[in-house]
Amino acid sequence: MGGGGGGGAPPCFTEFTKLRTEVEKRGAAAKAANERHAQREEFCKVITALAVAADKWAKFTEKEAKGCGIPGDAVTQIKGESEHLGKIKTQVCSAGPAAAAGPPSLSEALGTDRMPIDDGNKATAKRGGVLDSMTGAPIR
Repeated sequence: MGGGGGGGAPPCFTEFTKLRTEVEKRGAAAKAANERHAQREEFCKVITALAVAADKWAKFTEKEAKGCGIPGDAVTQIKGESEHLGKIKTQVCSAGPAAAAGPPSLSEALGTDRMPIDDGNKATAKRGGVLDSMTGAPIR
């Protein structure tokens, strides 16, 4: 009598274990990249690989749950972790906001952030005020 031994694991268990091992391997790589403060681009690649592996594992688990005897709680947990990793991947890999404009600086608020009047207009421009000396014009 060839075949399986008494009470051996179902064939899908091998695939389940392989997918879980892949997720664990990618998770260890992501943890290592995080601990050494990897650049955003590198960390994005590592997290993307982890998210893809977790998604494969979640899809397999959901598809084969009944046939493999995988408990519903495990399926829910694996699927939840996959969704969470997808959100993390989106946050990490999305280009961060390009330095959002903050409140105006003091010079912008006072209107002195622009360059001084060019030489051609100095004769006709009426100047005066406390900040003239900052632009190179003598204080009157």
